Amino acid sequence: MLNKVGVFFRTLLFPPKCVACREFIQKDIFDLCEVPFCEKCRVKWEYEKLDVCPDCGLEMTVCNCGSRLLNRMRILHCVKLVNYSATQKSVGKSAVLYMKKKKSTRAIKYFAKQLSYAVYRKLKSEESKKAIIAYVPRSSASLVEYGFDQSKELAKRLSKCCDIELVNLFSRSGKRTEEQKKLGISQRIENAKGTYKLNARALKKLDGVDTVFIVDDVLTSGASLAGCILALKDVCDKKVVCVTLARTAKSRKK
Repeated sequence: MLNKVGVFFRTLLFPPKCVACREFIQKDIFDLCEVPFCEKCRVKWEYEKLDVCPDCGLEMTVCNCGSRLLNRMRILHCVKLVNYSATQKSVGKSAVLYMKKKKSTRAIKYFAKQLSYAVYRKLKSEESKKAIIAYVPRSSASLVEYGFDQSKELAKRLSKCCDIELVNLFSRSGKRTEEQKKLGISQRIENAKGTYKLNARALKKLDGVDTVFIVDDVLTSGASLAGCILALKDVCDKKVVCVTLARTAKSRKK
């Protein structure tokens, strides 16, 4: 009873809004709102998950494709939920952009749970004996501006869903880099080197680990993920699986 009263007042004072369209979510005032979308956007979200990869033709939730940069580095395992074009509006894109600016516990829980299914499948198919979850850390400037690290929050929730240890494996080195879109693939790899470093205290957590899941919110060029992967490869050779909510690419429907 007390729980329902708490839900009532929380919903009354802070009515949930859709993370895509920002409209109020129509929900019974006594019910917990676990889905971060209104009904209209939720249907669009589920449809976007059925979009097929322009590279392999598989649905996004089962496709392994990443970016050209990650392909050149032979990173062949990239988990994601949706694919969208950077120039077109979509529910997935709106949700990701919102989560960069606002900390939404409801959205983080929801997306982490959906990603956990793909992570479980990957663990089973790869027969990993021991895995850890790491994340691409946000820049200091963004942390000051927004007050949270969206990739870290997503990784924390994913860690709980999958019962896989979360390790603060990476930190930013402070190296200044060139704009990726102006560079060729080989230049992008060189540009990514040294952008991230391994935290010395976390190195012992790599003992016995065969798979490292690296979480980021969205995969565009792959430069941030590449920087973390290169830092890891300098120390040890582990299987890497990139985990993102979305990937930007030219999409095509079935």
